[in-house]
Amino acid sequence: MKTSDGVRLEMELGIEPNEGERFPGVAVVCHPHPGFGGDMHNAVVRSMATAAWEEGYVPLLFNFRGTGRSEGTQSGGVNEPLDVDAAVTYARKLATDGRVLLMGYSFGAKMCTMWLNGGGKATAFVGVAVPSTTDYPDYSDVPSLYITGEFDDVAPLDDGLSRSLMTGGLHVVVEGSDHFFHR
Repeated sequence: MKTSDGVRLEMELGIEPNEGERFPGVAVVCHPHPGFGGDMHNAVVRSMATAAWEEGYVPLLFNFRGTGRSEGTQSGGVNEPLDVDAAVTYARKLATDGRVLLMGYSFGAKMCTMWLNGGGKATAFVGVAVPSTTDYPDYSDVPSLYITGEFDDVAPLDDGLSRSLMTGGLHVVVEGSDHFFHR
């Protein structure tokens, strides 16, 4: 999978497709900040991929630029929306009707919102622990679900609620959890 600026990204699909095989829906799952050890093997990301699979979506996980076996250099969010775009573009080719569920955890959720705010389109968006530094959304036409830990100090409860109200999205609070969903 390659970005529009030529960076090859490491990716993993939840099922090995046969030549030309397509799926009813694909879920692109974006990982937390690579500068803090985040990658597509993160436990929360894997849980999100499992949840997508259980809802009938084939999960597509990838590493942002400069992470794992992905080429390029991490840019702290400047160029990573291009990575989201490459993943969604690839996912659309695999989905029979272009149905792509966009999911992100922490930094990954922020990159998803940046991509959506820049005009990207997805069937739906799930943001888990969306950092409070994230711009408020301008994608109210995309059904959205925000999941926040009750004691998250990176993505505070009040911010998640505000974001969900602005988009008409749903907001779920995981009681007793922090940003890492440790209980």
